[in-house]
Amino acid sequence: MRYAALLVVLSGFLALPLRSATMAPDLQKRLVALYDAYNKTIQADNLDGALTLRSAEIVKQLREELKTSADRQAFLQFSRETIPDKIEVLHAAISKDGAKAALFTIASKNVGAIVRAELKLEFANQNGAWKLTQPTFGPDPDKVPSCESESFDPIGAYEDTSNASVGGLVLRVAFEPQYTLVVVRVAIENNCVYLPNREELPKLGIDPATLTPYATIEVDGRKHRSDPRKIWADNVKVHGEE
Repeated sequence: MRYAALLVVLSGFLALPLRSATMAPDLQKRLVALYDAYNKTIQADNLDGALTLRSAEIVKQLREELKTSADRQAFLQFSRETIPDKIEVLHAAISKDGAKAALFTIASKNVGAIVRAELKLEFANQNGAWKLTQPTFGPDPDKVPSCESESFDPIGAYEDTSNASVGGLVLRVAFEPQYTLVVVRVAIENNCVYLPNREELPKLGIDPATLTPYATIEVDGRKHRSDPRKIWADNVKVHGEE
């Protein structure tokens, strides 16, 4: 049984975000409470009650998958095993039209030892009521492969021609005197992208103010000769959270 509507592991966690507006703190609390209520309903073995808290599209998918009593019990058991002990919200985003929202969190659970994982919670506003769409688990943020060193290397350390195209979510930006470092989540690894310093960025058509965590970035550039997760950017497009 796939349980595609329950969660998507790893690959989709830091997918490109919705074009967003600022989320009110009260709404963030309501969405966290909704996720908590869903988990408590699952723990009570109340699948029908839990489905009332999921979006219509997800409910349809699950009803197509959960045909038998055995299917339903297996789903409940699997769902219980994925419930974290606590979550820490790192970032909240809501679409401009108010129809979708997402919480980027770190989930932790004690399974004899504390394990941590990235958890993206997606929600849909349906007829004025928020519903849980998709919990998407990612890796332990402390164990995501990254560039071997974030130190700046001159262009001679990179390939002679552009041979890399990457895109993903901006995790961190460091404006240094000689360069700008942008750490980007690409699939399930972090890439270090090197741009000109802040003063030179407008010459590439980049507004430094748009280079913020949770913006998205597209990069064409050159791979480092010895560290494939380091990229010298030749062309860049930034899609800031608006």
